Amino acid sequence: MSRSAIPVNSGTTTRSLSPSVRSPAPTPGKKLRLDPNLLPLLEGRRVVLVDDAISTGATALAAVRLLQTIGVEIAGMVVAMKQTNRWHASTTALPVRAVFGCPLFQRGDGGWIPLAETQPNIP
Repeated sequence: MSRSAIPVNSGTTTRSLSPSVRSPAPTPGKKLRLDPNLLPLLEGRRVVLVDDAISTGATALAAVRLLQTIGVEIAGMVVAMKQTNRWHASTTALPVRAVFGCPLFQRGDGGWIPLAETQPNIP
């Protein structure tokens, strides 16, 4: 079995090179696109998504939907950082592993205090 990285591009351009899924990300008009030349490498495969961080889970879910439209099975996701645990409710069926995590911070009298209930589980 060969292993290779397949880029999924995010952006705000209106030109569509392949079927795209509109991301519910906070940025209006953001779409994820997949180069149609890469479709034969992905169709019917089992893959792991790799990203730098996960915060709300919106981009991860958009990538999952895009890849599922071409028959890809998502095995899980690996990120460098889990930013709080806000994303967990929207991605419960997707195993997510990370190197480290960061809770939400709240300003208090003594400075910034981490909110323990928002600390993501690591890995």
